[in-house]
Amino acid sequence: VGFNRRFSHLANEVKSFLRARSTPLVIHYRVNAGYLPREHWTQDPEVGGGRVVGEICHFIDFLQFMTDSFPVSIFAEGISGDTGKYSRNDNLALTIKFRDGSLGTILYTAHGPKTFSRERVEIFSEDSAFMIEDFRVATVVQRGKSKRIKKWSQDLGYLQELDHFLNSD
Repeated sequence: VGFNRRFSHLANEVKSFLRARSTPLVIHYRVNAGYLPREHWTQDPEVGGGRVVGEICHFIDFLQFMTDSFPVSIFAEGISGDTGKYSRNDNLALTIKFRDGSLGTILYTAHGPKTFSRERVEIFSEDSAFMIEDFRVATVVQRGKSKRIKKWSQDLGYLQELDHFLNSD
């Protein structure tokens, strides 16, 4: 299906720290998606599905992976008023409540500059914090100590997902 981020090395390293948790997570996923004109193929509901269907579903899947739980409610709100060249659905915030009690937010925006990082995930759990920046670096803060995990290049999990698909029964 293409929900590749759950297969990235950094996602799995961070998740390994969460296995023993006994309380819900709080997760914030910020996506600086960049502007696309309304006539771009991804914006066409029939062709690309629009950004909510075509892209934000990947970030919801990532939150499901981290929580090992499914959403029970979702609230979303887009920008309003005179949005200029920007689409409401390209600039929105989602709040997701999960069955296990975890809370996730996704901030998705086309307003940011391309020179700023695209994706940042912050996860909070039982006096610990975890951050993944553009799937290049992760920071783990636990028991008063900070650990940085860095990859040579961006790893969005594409190869691991393909390997998983090819080797599944």
